[in-house]
Amino acid sequence: MNRIQSLYAIAKRGHHTAILFAVILALATFANADAMHSAHSHKGKKGTLKITVPTDVGGIVLQPGDYEVKEVESPSGPVVEFVHLFDNFTVGDSGLPVHEQEIVGQVKVSEQALSSRPKHTQLQLASNTAEAVALEIRGDDVAYEFAPSQMAAHSDGTATCANGGMQE
Repeated sequence: MNRIQSLYAIAKRGHHTAILFAVILALATFANADAMHSAHSHKGKKGTLKITVPTDVGGIVLQPGDYEVKEVESPSGPVVEFVHLFDNFTVGDSGLPVHEQEIVGQVKVSEQALSSRPKHTQLQLASNTAEAVALEIRGDDVAYEFAPSQMAAHSDGTATCANGGMQE
């Protein structure tokens, strides 16, 4: 009978070891997931812009209007997608406008860490041009820099913040 109790005690210790191992594994997984979340906290962020003048963004000319911007993954790396938001008054039987979206294009970007999160979604323009060199999305911790187009190669390349009508 003493022998049966010993097997029970061994099984009980093994059970505690299994529970302890499961807890350690769960904590390690949670810590890893938290680190991954903070490293990619900007993924999926989006913002809106109101463009007041035609603006060149990485070779795409955005016409005046409202746009939604967001980072998306592509096979070639991170890109920013520009979606034109507008009301279509010619569709629908009720006479009320229908809210529509049209993907204007995607622009390849490189990411640059920001020291503080911007309060507004805004484009940064090259000086004296209507060409965007970067995008900041409200609450995001990175700036999305656009490759200069052929037209920008002739400008001085300095950036100024476009606050006059090109922000969220």
